[in-house]
Amino acid sequence: MTASSDDWYTILGAPVLDFCGDCVHEQFDKNNFYRQVVRSPRASRDQRKQCALGSSLWMRLAWLLTLERKRGDLVLLKEIAEIDKSTEACPGVVEESGPWFGLRDADGYYIQDFRVCYNDVRKIECLFNNLGGQFVRHPDRHSHTTYRCAMRCGTDRVWPYLTLLKTISDRASARRQAVDRTAMMPFVTFAEKKINTPECTRDTFITQSTWHYIPHLPEFTVCAECFESVVIPEVSNCRPIAMRFNQTKQPVPYERGGSSCQLYSARMRKYFRDAVYDNDFEYLAQKARRRQKKEADLQEEYREVQWKMGRLEDPDDRDYKAQEKLQRQVEGIIEEWKKYE
Repeated sequence: MTASSDDWYTILGAPVLDFCGDCVHEQFDKNNFYRQVVRSPRASRDQRKQCALGSSLWMRLAWLLTLERKRGDLVLLKEIAEIDKSTEACPGVVEESGPWFGLRDADGYYIQDFRVCYNDVRKIECLFNNLGGQFVRHPDRHSHTTYRCAMRCGTDRVWPYLTLLKTISDRASARRQAVDRTAMMPFVTFAEKKINTPECTRDTFITQSTWHYIPHLPEFTVCAECFESVVIPEVSNCRPIAMRFNQTKQPVPYERGGSSCQLYSARMRKYFRDAVYDNDFEYLAQKARRRQKKEADLQEEYREVQWKMGRLEDPDDRDYKAQEKLQRQVEGIIEEWKKYE
């Protein structure tokens, strides 16, 4: 979300949060929270702000739970903001040392390679307080080993993880039961399955790899993770197009400089589901081939620009105008790709 320099708002008691005018009017005002929202101090022209609802998955979840639970306050949003203020941020995609938290399986052993940072554990326990104590800190002897947080934002796995945690929490609340290790077993099983599946590499071109694809549409390459989460459910529903995929990953014939996953984006998932429900293979083929060709062209253009930029990196022979021109070309490639991704 974007807003003009004077169209920003915050909530009483959490001045570190900023919300754009659109979200305030469409979300807070329509749900009778307007008395708890005030204008943010006017920002300087060079000060950049981000809307908390637009930029934070945790804040969006806190807002959705506020509505679902029919709360009359914005305490959940304030608590998430306080956690971010008082706790070291999630390292995200960066591998860092601990402390790390994990879950135990039915035998009492930690799930291997499943690590969650303290920031995200606090947020989980804030939003689902009956899950408190389920994420257990790993012994200090493991704290020096570097990992990536399993609940980091930006990965396609975090929302399914949170959805399942919500289901477990809601089920226990409805039954007025405590959440114990047995109740967490569906999440443990799901997490173990995800750990053993390589993460989607999205639009990163990979050469000499293997993919799921339809033999008559090899341009539509799909990684193991997206195949399991998007295609397999349609196979289970006996959808003809989904059933045409190779069930095991195979090399791509006539590969042009590499392949990438074609099914990670919301746009392509919509095209895929529309084609599956209408059993329209030609529609899927048209969308997939158009996207794959555009991606290959832009990747080639990007590599050429990067090569040119590399030649200008000599400190004794820098042409700053040329560098700025090439940087604008990179930005143009990125913007163009957003139209097809």
